[in-house]
Amino acid sequence: MLMNLSQSLGNLSHHAYGIVSSTSVRLEIISFLEREHGIVARGNPDLFVQKYEVLTIDDARGLKEAHATRPFSSRDIKDGKGGRKFFILEIDSITHEAQNALLKIFEEPNEYAHFFLIIPSEEFLLPPLRSRLFMVKMTSRTRQDDI
Repeated sequence: MLMNLSQSLGNLSHHAYGIVSSTSVRLEIISFLEREHGIVARGNPDLFVQKYEVLTIDDARGLKEAHATRPFSSRDIKDGKGGRKFFILEIDSITHEAQNALLKIFEEPNEYAHFFLIIPSEEFLLPPLRSRLFMVKMTSRTRQDDI
């Protein structure tokens, strides 16, 4: 699963990813950011990891505020670019109001922000929001994959 994720995320050329997975992949995303982009996860104020049973309008407003603030770090370790912020959001459900509130972030993201929305199905996203995400569909490994 990690190899597929690494290939899909690559050099983080997109600012918002919709990752469809039946299992949590947040640890794989964190591992990918550490390994491939030199991002320190532990104690990093620029790494926001959260699980939502239901992402509400108030949650979306909080994310908009967090997105608006500049990163604490001035540069990333491996690539020397200016600081970046990462939002890893595991979402079981999301209200229509919250999706509409998030549209502006994904239409015009700050250059330093990257969002990873881990969702069980892309069908519960409204088309306008879904169209602003680079969709990645994860498949569970089977025993045949190991042969």
